[in-house]
Amino acid sequence: MGTRVWGEEAVMKCVICKQGETMPGHTEAYVSEEVAAQLLAEAEEAVRDRVQVNVREFAPAMA
Repeated sequence: MGTRVWGEEAVMKCVICKQGETMPGHTEAYVSEEVAAQLLAEAEEAVRDRVQVNVREFAPAMA
């Protein structure tokens, strides 16, 4: 195993395909099961309403 230099971004393998690598500034959000259920419900509602384009910006959760 190599050493990590301070300030160097950590490279991680994609948790979905296990082959790709993450890049700084290009991430996927990992959310709790509760939040995932809420997002799925909103997506299903958009499908029912025949939404064609739905762009959203999510703010970070407040601690």
